[in-house]
Amino acid sequence: MNRGRLVTMALPALLALGGISGIQPSAAAESVNTPNMSHVANLQYPTEVYPLGTPFEYELEFGYEDPTVPPQGGSDLETTTLIADVGNGAESRDFVVSGAYRNGLQLIDVTDPENPVIAQTFGCGMAQGDVQIFSRAGRTYALFGQDDISGHALYTTKCFQDALAIYGIGTPQSPGDVDAIEGYGTLIIDITNPYDSTSANRVRTVGWAREWDGSHNTTIDPTGNYIYNSNQDLIPKTPLGGQAIYRMEVFDIQNLANPIKVAEVPFSMGAGPHDVTFSADGNRAYVAALTHTVVLDTTNKAAPTVIGVIEDPAITIHHQADPIDIDGRRFLVISDELAGVIEGLAACPGGGLHIYDVTGDLEKTPLKVGFFAIPQVAPPLQDHLRCTAHVFRAYPEQGIMTIAWYGAGVRVLDISNLAGVSVGLDPNLTGSLGAGIKELGSFYFPQTETQVGSQTWAAKIHEFEADGSAYIFANDLDRGFDVYHYDAGAPSASDPGTWLAGQDVLHTLGPAAVTTTPALPYCALRTT
Repeated sequence: MNRGRLVTMALPALLALGGISGIQPSAAAESVNTPNMSHVANLQYPTEVYPLGTPFEYELEFGYEDPTVPPQGGSDLETTTLIADVGNGAESRDFVVSGAYRNGLQLIDVTDPENPVIAQTFGCGMAQGDVQIFSRAGRTYALFGQDDISGHALYTTKCFQDALAIYGIGTPQSPGDVDAIEGYGTLIIDITNPYDSTSANRVRTVGWAREWDGSHNTTIDPTGNYIYNSNQDLIPKTPLGGQAIYRMEVFDIQNLANPIKVAEVPFSMGAGPHDVTFSADGNRAYVAALTHTVVLDTTNKAAPTVIGVIEDPAITIHHQADPIDIDGRRFLVISDELAGVIEGLAACPGGGLHIYDVTGDLEKTPLKVGFFAIPQVAPPLQDHLRCTAHVFRAYPEQGIMTIAWYGAGVRVLDISNLAGVSVGLDPNLTGSLGAGIKELGSFYFPQTETQVGSQTWAAKIHEFEADGSAYIFANDLDRGFDVYHYDAGAPSASDPGTWLAGQDVLHTLGPAAVTTTPALPYCALRTT
């Protein structure tokens, strides 16, 4: 990205198209940060009018002292490049596609990252709002997940009105009326023209993969043809029909307007799927399933097979599980969202990152090689703030990872030494070459009487500068959208955090922390 690319003359055109300019942070804002991290911009999201949203309910749900001001609700985000004309002719422009609780799908133009502009808020009154992006036949789409939280679906908003029209369903009389729509699930939204809200090619819903248990997180496979649906919130749901199994749904979306459920993958040993991440080649998927993590063979996307299971009592909530390929080895990083961020347990550092070697046959019996926690150690944070590992994104080519840590803000981690923590296959030798992960930088806003503190949900990079520096785009439950800059040439964090490896993991966390369960291969249950 180029700094200052958005010239002054383009601003009127952006505003005329309905954009909302960025609110620059106050120079007096109180922050805790390393020298290599700076905060450069903040955007406040336009808020949906929620029909059940009495002041009492806002306060009850979100703990706000001023219930007349609803929270920003920033959840997951992804980045993409789209073609848009903002007054200088059609050109490639960088965008963040940001989800939110109730506050719609935000399409944010970050071509000039220090002056972000909301190109359009696609009205969508839904809960969770997990985002995934894929392209097909020259068009770009966003998946937008609706969890099954009763009463949070606002069917009069644009995204649902589009979807109901596609399937000839009338608008339900009350929010959360799942019987009227036969399921919540994932909306497929065409975002090809991010500034267009009126023409036939406007931003609009073009498909709906409905599922009774909703979509807490939604994942598109690398081909863009299949959705793997994670239907579990942090509290496991009661299995449908009284059957003692949980499951992940697989939808074929080759026809976007007619998603078809083609398989269900049973999770009989614990809770259901919370999040799914594919390997780059699409032949493996890694499922964080609250009580355990599952390795899937996804060579056949419509019929995945379970080939490995990780049970680790040291992890309270298996929140996210992502593969990282470095120097010929594949590591699986699992984030622990400590106890589901129960507010009474908001002490830093909270849950950390648990690392396994899943190279080759190790995917059948993953080998735990390390554990990382941020250097911040503190008692429970003020008010309703949380502190624990959450959504992360690894960049193996640059050797770094970005991660949101709720009240502890945005963290930048060095993962370049992971390859050195798996010397041979003997657990007594793993970790013999030093720390596999260490902290490079961090930035967070503490909660004070005069400012809203960080509650960062997700933090990701679109592209890197030549020297490894980058803008980090972050979504925050309370603050909305933040942009940070990581300066690779500035001094790094003085404290690298805590790394436990090899025998250190055994001695500190106990033998049970490295036990894994080899899974006998079994196939998905086909639904057709």
